[in-house]
Parts: sequence; C-alpha cells; structure tokens
Amino acid sequence: MKTKSSSPHPETAVLVPPRLKQQQHSDLDTTRSPGITHERENTTSSLRTSLATARKELRSQTSSLRQVSGYLKTLLNNIPIPLVIVGRDLRLRYASRDAMQILNLASFDSRIKITDTMLALHVADLKKLILHVMRKGEVLSREIQDENGVWRLLWLEPYEITTHAIDGAVVTLFNIDAQKRVETSLEEERRMLQQMLGGLDGIVVLLDEGGCVMRVNRKGAELLGRDELEIVGKNWFDTVFSETSGSEAKSRFTRLMSGEENHPGWNDLFVTLKNGQKRLIRWCSTVLTDTAGTRIGMVGSGEDITLWREAQLSAAESEERFKQLMGMEPESDFLTLDTGGNITGWYAGPRSPHVYRAEEVIGKHVSIFFPTEDFLAGKPMRMLRVAETRGRSENEGWCVSKDGAHRRARFIISPSRDAGSNLIGFAATIRYLEDYIRVWRD
Repeated sequence: MKTKSSSPHPETAVLVPPRLKQQQHSDLDTTRSPGITHERENTTSSLRTSLATARKELRSQTSSLRQVSGYLKTLLNNIPIPLVIVGRDLRLRYASRDAMQILNLASFDSRIKITDTMLALHVADLKKLILHVMRKGEVLSREIQDENGVWRLLWLEPYEITTHAIDGAVVTLFNIDAQKRVETSLEEERRMLQQMLGGLDGIVVLLDEGGCVMRVNRKGAELLGRDELEIVGKNWFDTVFSETSGSEAKSRFTRLMSGEENHPGWNDLFVTLKNGQKRLIRWCSTVLTDTAGTRIGMVGSGEDITLWREAQLSAAESEERFKQLMGMEPESDFLTLDTGGNITGWYAGPRSPHVYRAEEVIGKHVSIFFPTEDFLAGKPMRMLRVAETRGRSENEGWCVSKDGAHRRARFIISPSRDAGSNLIGFAATIRYLEDYIRVWRD
C-alpha cells in the first residue's frame, strides 16, 4: 500500500538541511521583528566604538610607558653607578653605561649572560650568588677588586615585577676604592701604632669617655701581670687599681671628662697585679678631644717607680744612719760611689779635717783622696775590685785634703747591691788617724 505525499508536486520534492531551515526561520523572524534588528545594530556599533577607544588608550599608554622607559634609561645612564638587571635565565635585560665599561661590553646584547662577562672573572661564584638571591629573595653583598685594582662593593638584590614575583636580579657595583684605601691606611696606622706601643717601656693605655680600655701596649700588660685580652674592653679603674687608688683615679677621670678639671698632670698611684702584688706607678695623662672639642677619652702613660721609691726610702734611711755614724765618728767622712768609683754622695763629719763641700766632690773619682803614687799604682781601683769580690776592702794610708795636706787615714769600702744581688755602687768611709799629719810642699 503506497503512502500519499504531502507535497503538491511529489516528483519535484527537495530535502532542506536543518541549519538552512533554521536560518530561514530566523529570516522570517527578522522580517517579522524589525525592532530587534535595529537594537542589534546599535549594540554592534557601540562595541566597535568602545573597542576603538580602548585601542586608542592602549596606544597612548604604550607611548607613555615607552617615554617613561626612555626617561628612566637616560636617568640611569646619567647616574654614575654601574647597574645591571638580569632575568631568571641570567641574560642581560639592562646595563648602564658605566656597567658596560666594567663588563667590557662594546654594545648591549640581551643574549649575553652576566656569567659570560668580565665580572665573572672577579667573582668565581657569581652564578651561585645570583641564583640564591632570586630563590631566597635575600640581599647579598661582597667586596671585590677588578683587574685595575679598583675596589667595588658587589650588591645583589631581587628584581620584583608588579605582582611582587621575583623575575630576576639587580646587580650594582658601587665604587668603594677611596673608602677602602682609607680603611687600609687606617689599619696600617693602627698596626704601626700597635707596634710602637709594643716597643714602649712602661704602661701606655687608651681609654674611652667611660673609662674602658681601648688599647694597651704589650709591655704594659706584662708589667701588670695580665694578657692584653684581659684588659681591653674592661673598666680601667676597676681592673688594675687598688680600691683606694682606683676610687681616687676614677673620680679625677670623671672630673676631666666633664670639664671640671683641665690639667691631668702627674700623680703616683698603686696598681694591683694579677697575683695581688702592688706596684707604685707614676702616671702622666692627656685628655683626647674630637674636631669639635668634645672630650672623647684619655691616653695615659705610666712608669713603675716602685724600686726607685724603695731606693729613695733606703737612701733616706742610709742618710739617717750616716748622720748617726757621724755623731759616733765626728772625725770621719762618708761617701757613696757608683760602680766606677765616682762620688755620688758626700757626708763630712762635724770634725772632719776636710773642707770640701758636697758640690766640689760629687761627680769626681774617689782617687782624688789618694796621693799621686797610690793613684799611679792603681790602689783606688784595686780596693774597689777587692770590695766587689770579697765584700769589703780596707787599707791604711795617706789621704789628701783640699788644702794639700796628707793625713793618715783608714779607707773602708763596702759594695752596695740591689734585691737581685747586682752591684749598684759602693759605700766608703774615711776614718782619720789624728796622730799622723804630713804636709807636702812643692
């Protein structure tokens, strides 16, 4: 059974694709809705206008950015600081004019890696440093010296873009040659000063405004029985002085630093050694000021006068003993001699036949009291040698007075020694025998 066709002309029927049918329906809808078509045209026109405006603004901003970029490059080139920007691949993105000279580049080439430039010759681990900066976001610095001997500070910091992401590194090479040479010169001066201080006898100490030790010479530290490291950085007055002397010295130092006192002068103070022993030091101090006149510290030098003071006291005691002896032997003369026999002290008894004054004999040789024949025979020096080796020398003979008279006398000479048994001189006594007087005439 055949089905009837719905087409009036079944022999000419054509199959229409679905898309075409849809388009035909759309056309029919457009034909049927002219308002919709007009609205779409307005929308398209508005979009085209907005797009044109956006393109125009983009071109304007691009031009402004290029202008700003040009200004920045000009500014960077005019600033005498070698500056390089590298990407994450270590290739150059920017290099200032001064940087080009240091990197030994005739022209800028973005294909060159910074590790292939002259800088890599002076910084062996340059790649490692830059990668560390980019990876950790840290700033690194290092002092380097180029092939011309110029000192530079290599400064590495991360290069961040607007999203705060690290997209490379900024390499700056500051010229620190003048500063470095000044530092080297100062260090050399410090070294020379330390050597000079080390060669000085006694104590030389440099204090800051608070009384803390900045420098002390090696021999001074040894004299105090301490190592330099045990003194430097410590309060000088609390470390080496006895309680009484330290309080006195600190009080005076405070007055000097405050300006209440202006002339340090000389003073004798006891210091305490590490082993507890006390030594008497004669100090001379000088206040230090800066260019503005502000008092910034003090330098002090000290000499150990312990033995000198002991000798002074001993001399005073000896003088007192001499006076006692002169009271007991008023006809005798007493002398002190140095190791060569020169007179260093003269004490005439109240009834001594000599009429010499001290200034007439001090400095002269003891042989002035011996007759010419005894001097030529070497008797004075022989008595000194015997006294030194045997502990005492005694001889009776003629003694020459200032008036030329020869009096019979007994010479007694004894050696004087220090605490180390070293010979430091002689003590001599001329004891007159009144029964014998001989006058020599020309």
